[in-house]
Amino acid sequence: GALALNIVRNTTEASVRGSDVQDFASMNVLADRRGENVSVGLGLAANAGSSQQNTQSLEATISASVTDVDSKLSSVVERSTLRGVQGADEDDPATADLQVLARDSTTTGLGGGAISIGGTTGVGATVAVGLIKSDTTAAIRGSRVTEVDDVQVGAFDPTTMAAAGVAVAVSKGQSGSSGIS
Repeated sequence: GALALNIVRNTTEASVRGSDVQDFASMNVLADRRGENVSVGLGLAANAGSSQQNTQSLEATISASVTDVDSKLSSVVERSTLRGVQGADEDDPATADLQVLARDSTTTGLGGGAISIGGTTGVGATVAVGLIKSDTTAAIRGSRVTEVDDVQVGAFDPTTMAAAGVAVAVSKGQSGSSGIS
């Protein structure tokens, strides 16, 4: 048998805290996480012995794949004063831009396989379990923002998870397979 265990604890933060920022034309506070979490377990049992007429033999294997992800991602402006660039004349419109964005586009893949070969009876089983907790936040809190034309605040979590499991048993008398994904 086999066990694949993947435990991931991530904290990613982009922040402006307790700051006084003056005369900016563009400000981007961006927390961006990308990547892959993959775990695969493969169990194999084989019997290469000679067959005898009255001998019964069993080949059995099991595999499990477990992924446990706890992810926090944030982009924050907090307790700050932000003032964009002022035009040449006080009557000129504001032209500064402010973006506060958080994006988690992590891909998680997990799977398992069990192969049992030989003997008069073969059994294979596999289990894939994904426990995913993702907290993605973008915010402006307790702050003063002036002389800014365009403010964008967004939190995006387009994460992808794929899971698959296959079990195959081949014995001398017969073979079969089953799977759920």
